Amino acid sequence: MKAVFRVFLLAQFMGLSPLVAYADETDRIAEILHRQVFDFDGQSLVSEVNGSVEGCKIRLDLERPRACEAGDSYSSTTKYIDVRVLDAVREAAEIRDLSGTPHEILRGSVTYPYRSWYNRVLRFANEQSSQIRDEEYQNFPTDVDSRLRVLSRRYNEEIDPDSFSQSFEVTRYCSGVQIRSPLSSYRFSFYMDPSDSAEFVALLEDISQSCIDEVGS
Repeated sequence: MKAVFRVFLLAQFMGLSPLVAYADETDRIAEILHRQVFDFDGQSLVSEVNGSVEGCKIRLDLERPRACEAGDSYSSTTKYIDVRVLDAVREAAEIRDLSGTPHEILRGSVTYPYRSWYNRVLRFANEQSSQIRDEEYQNFPTDVDSRLRVLSRRYNEEIDPDSFSQSFEVTRYCSGVQIRSPLSSYRFSFYMDPSDSAEFVALLEDISQSCIDEVGS
């Protein structure tokens, strides 16, 4: 019989260390969230997404190995989403098969709304982010490198990091600039093969409930 054991990792939330999901669940989530996109030749890797579970956070790493040499602006991103700020129950999950749509390269999606209390906080962080971005587009309409450097500094200085500490994205640009910004408010989508969607929904609900139960205990 396959042994099942618990792994405890540190995850900061309300000053407590949450209970983490069973190891086989976290491994399966990583398998489901892993995606690769190849060039038309079927051999050259264009992008790769690796998912992992870190405490009560899902981490999604996007790597674009040839982006900079191809003239694109950024080479990689890392997204963090704390499952406790999502309404991660089966009834709230929106499952879509993206075949035949403009986004079919993503295969399928599972989307969750944020919990209402967190959505209010995140929406304010997004409003600040949009205002700063609009101002710097006006200040640097063509000088992209200067704009990115000022955006990075202003985001760090003017947006309270605690307001989006449970859902944020780090973007690494080819110029060397790195920007940490809040994820979009209202909802968050995970991408996977449609055949894995139902299993993913069940796994995420289990992890979310374990984390919430630990905080409440």
